[in-house]
Amino acid sequence: MKPITTAAAAALTALLIALATMAGPAGAAPKPGHSPGPSASPAPSQLPTPVISARPGHEHGHGHKGHGKPGRTVTAPQAPAASGPQLSIAVTDGRTSVQEGDQLTYTVQLHNIGRHDVRRLRLVQTLPAGLRLISATRRPATRPGSLTWRISLPAGHTGTFRVTGRVGRTPGQLLRLATVVCASAGSSTRPIVCGAHSDELPAGAVAAAQQGRAAASAASERTRREVLRPAAAGLVLLLIISVTWLLIRRRRRISRMGSQQPGPS
Repeated sequence: MKPITTAAAAALTALLIALATMAGPAGAAPKPGHSPGPSASPAPSQLPTPVISARPGHEHGHGHKGHGKPGRTVTAPQAPAASGPQLSIAVTDGRTSVQEGDQLTYTVQLHNIGRHDVRRLRLVQTLPAGLRLISATRRPATRPGSLTWRISLPAGHTGTFRVTGRVGRTPGQLLRLATVVCASAGSSTRPIVCGAHSDELPAGAVAAAQQGRAAASAASERTRREVLRPAAAGLVLLLIISVTWLLIRRRRRISRMGSQQPGPS
């Protein structure tokens, strides 16, 4: 092999430089310590999460070299917290059944379970049919069949309201005495939360007893059918076996009689 002369070495060097220039940045050699990866683009899940870094007065995040001041990281805004009042409500009179002449006291408790005070709340309680109002705390606005309070409720606090009435004559078809309480914000009629309570009336007790007897009768009839059905099936099977056995015996007797008859002499 002949040694490479100085001119040949210079020409070879120039050729390599020209080839590197034509390859451009895409053909640049990999950095030391890194092996060249595949040419395919990375999957979307492998792409880094973009972070915007900016300094006051440099919203585009360009900055100037040599200042040595760290950048201010601007992250995406978080999802807003649940808007609107967060309330819960409970209503009871401590009973499950009533009749004409009984005096009831409904206790309504409205809880502000949120972190912010709630102002200009509107609390409405519908009075059940047949209940004559006697008194109500906190001076509600009274209308036929309903009471309305206007209140404010600090965060974490509970407002308690009491309504007393006497059960009068109720419609004969009315089975339960029910009241509903709803809270809404401002002048809106859309409730934020509602609660209800109902007591059984004598007509409801009669209807429940009739329904219970009907259910017991249906269950008894279903049980009787479940018991009689297998018994009837067993009787039918026994009858079939008996008839079959009688037929077999009759056939055997006829066959025996035929074999005992003397043959022709």
